[in-house]
Amino acid sequence: MISGKKTPAAYLGFAAAVVLSAVSGPAAAESELTPLEWSGLPDYCKAAMLQSGYRHIVPSTNTLTVPWARAQGFNEYGLAGAHHFCMGLVHLDRARMGRGSYKDAIGELGYSQSQMEPTDRGYAYATSYLGTANYRAGNRGKAHALWQGCIQAQPQLRYCYLAMADALISEKRPQQALDLLLRYDDVKDGEYPDAEHFIARAYYETKRYPEALKRAELASELGYPVSGLRDKLRAIVGGSGKGAK
Repeated sequence: MISGKKTPAAYLGFAAAVVLSAVSGPAAAESELTPLEWSGLPDYCKAAMLQSGYRHIVPSTNTLTVPWARAQGFNEYGLAGAHHFCMGLVHLDRARMGRGSYKDAIGELGYSQSQMEPTDRGYAYATSYLGTANYRAGNRGKAHALWQGCIQAQPQLRYCYLAMADALISEKRPQQALDLLLRYDDVKDGEYPDAEHFIARAYYETKRYPEALKRAELASELGYPVSGLRDKLRAIVGGSGKGAK
């Protein structure tokens, strides 16, 4: 449990404290998933739910079996309590559309995150979403503390950098977002299309268009599925030339 791990890092201690209320575990989910919600979940989420106490909320249209779920093995992100994390994703999406509560998302995501140590493989991934849920609920101080603690614990992983940068850009603080992302760029564990896209966004928002285009092109080469920013930057840099100054 996070609450039992001693660490000299102040941010890690604060990040642990904000999820203590979730350690006992949220109540079992009772709201049945819609077929659309179910189909939108990744396979590791479906496998986790089919093997958990949340199996009763799987929609009747599901054709996947428990043997199929067992054959999937461990989830790819190394999440503890993956069915809680996945239900948190559902609540997060419902709340975003005005059909649910960020409090419910925080409870589910926080429980999953509380089952991991800051050094565990799934910790950064879970914390990035827990921070986002808090941020959208208006708990911005908690969100930033979670992201910063996560970055301090696993600086080579991109998840919390990207979540925090997204928040900073939404607050019209693109230079801070860019500074944060370039810190990641110095220590990253590999090249990822979403990370390159975020760096391109930050460069674009700070009007550094040639640098933005370079990163957007790399994001596309790595497989980023949306080309809107890249195409806009091609037009800016290759048009009047003003963007390259």
